[in-house]
Formats: sequence, structure tokens, C-alpha cells
Amino acid sequence: MQSNSIRLRLNRSEVKTFCNRGQLTETIIFPSGKWSYGLLSVKGDKIEAIISENQCSIYLPDTMSKDWDKNEKVGFKETISLDDHNDLVILIEKDFKCLDPRGEDESDNYPNPKSI
Repeated sequence: MQSNSIRLRLNRSEVKTFCNRGQLTETIIFPSGKWSYGLLSVKGDKIEAIISENQCSIYLPDTMSKDWDKNEKVGFKETISLDDHNDLVILIEKDFKCLDPRGEDESDNYPNPKSI
């Protein structure tokens, strides 16, 4: 966790789905309810985030995400000024395989550049 930041790491299938459909959403079920988050491709020139009720939506300009599944671009970063002392940092990136085994299924992650 990092203070006042959102970080989305997408595996190969998720990046491909996002590029083909223009959106990717997930829902987390808690004992007290559900919380959803999503990445949506939109017209525009900067990354934005909106939170409403039990949902967080991250908007990525379609000009940035175009062919992201076919190119070497690792990710995107946006810093949004909230007030005089606070920023919201949004990071959207391809998920790489870890260099050390962590016991997770990483079969759909991107090869780690440091392992090549």
C-alpha cells in the first residue's frame, strides 16, 4: 500500500480483454457487501478516477491504450492534484513475473525484463 495511490497490474489476458472491449471490471465480495473497480477506455487526454458508492472507475484515454496489448509499453501514470497538500497517484501497468517464486500462479504474467 502506498498513501493516496491506486495501482492496477494487469496480466496478459486482462490487457487483451481491456484492449478488445474497452473495459475491464472486477468485484470483491466482503461479508458486509460488494466493492467494484474498473478500467475504462474513454475519449480524453488524461487518466482520471471517480469513486461513487461502492465502485471505483479509472478512465484511461483510448489514445494511450490503443494497441497496448501489442506493444512494449509497460504502463501509464497520472498524478492528480487534489488540494494544496494532497495528490492522487494512479499507476496502470502490465504485471511481470516475479524474480523469486511467491507461490502464485504467474503463468499469464509478462516475462520479467530482468530475467532475460
